[in-house]
Amino acid sequence: MNAKNRPSLGEKKKIVTVIRHPTGGERTYLKYTYKRLDRNKYHFIVLTIRAEEIGQLKQDLKELSSEFVEMEKFNLSFFYRLFRMLFKREAHLIHSQGYACGVLSSFLNLFFRVPHVITFHGTFDSQAFRGRFAFIRKKIIQFLLSRADYINVVSEDAKANLIEYFPGMRRHLPKIVVIENGIDVGFFREELKGQKKLSEIKGIDEDSFVIGYLGRYMPEKGFPVLIDAIERLAKTPAPIKNLKVLALGWGSFIREYQALIKEKGLADHFVFIEFQPDVRWILRQIDVLVIPSLREAFGLVALEGLVSGTPIIASDCVGLREVLRGTPARMVKAGDPKDLANAILDMRANPERERFIRFIPEVVKRFDVGVTAEKLDVLFQRAGQKQGETAG
Repeated sequence: MNAKNRPSLGEKKKIVTVIRHPTGGERTYLKYTYKRLDRNKYHFIVLTIRAEEIGQLKQDLKELSSEFVEMEKFNLSFFYRLFRMLFKREAHLIHSQGYACGVLSSFLNLFFRVPHVITFHGTFDSQAFRGRFAFIRKKIIQFLLSRADYINVVSEDAKANLIEYFPGMRRHLPKIVVIENGIDVGFFREELKGQKKLSEIKGIDEDSFVIGYLGRYMPEKGFPVLIDAIERLAKTPAPIKNLKVLALGWGSFIREYQALIKEKGLADHFVFIEFQPDVRWILRQIDVLVIPSLREAFGLVALEGLVSGTPIIASDCVGLREVLRGTPARMVKAGDPKDLANAILDMRANPERERFIRFIPEVVKRFDVGVTAEKLDVLFQRAGQKQGETAG
């Protein structure tokens, strides 16, 4: 698409943001990063799936120039809507969230050559490509990924993971750009007025030792590892008094996990609450934040915990190990409930909140989302320049 045929909205660049799951880490990424981009420079068209959290994402981005196109499912209707956007030249740039949206956008964009940036929020494992046609699928995906102008990965671990599963991407290393995630550190340091108490939540008492789990209920997030660790702690000769896991998140495996908890006789130790648009009051009051993931691209919740001064126990999986290197976080072996249980016992016996609070200034300096937004802005500009040079 030639520059003269591209859309205009005053002087604003129109960015089509393609996001399959407007929830969890992807919503948080847009919330933090987009809000720090120049609102006079960009207009965002968010093509997404209708979901419970979509209202919160709209609220998060309300100060920006933006509009939402909501589809029922990630199906042919979704694909056709994106095709129409590109065909009608409604975008200066495509910003795809995740590899599925990235592959779809790259395929449709073969016909239009709109500048395209993919941001990867996840990693791959051996289960991702199995079956009779796995080799062919990988080759097709690799080709389509290589057609993007840039692939923005959020950690060096995520970059290494991408190249491990798609070795051919080594030929396109200049396109793979690491931009670490950041958070709105000012938001997390604000004083909270009328702060709720954890003891107001049914099932949690003033003297409860509260473990926080903030994440999706998906296999890669390792929630069953936490369940097994709690089972070990409940069976110790001297169990932690009034031990509670405060769990909030979303995901298709929540019913299976709740059934597993009931089967193990641990229902009294787990308290599930609904989605919370603002988790600051929770992070400031829980005794420890546990992140038992088996793999991560980055782990934004770890940053939210650190900037809140919350003690953290996290697995040493890909992604998390990079983010938490050099921090006070206690690292345990990924997938090992015994190691996790021992770390929780040690944290209970030796509270470390003061140590984490002293580390907050370093978190503020290292993970301010303003830096992330500046680098993303540069990437958008470079993508547009590349296409302009190609068209020329």
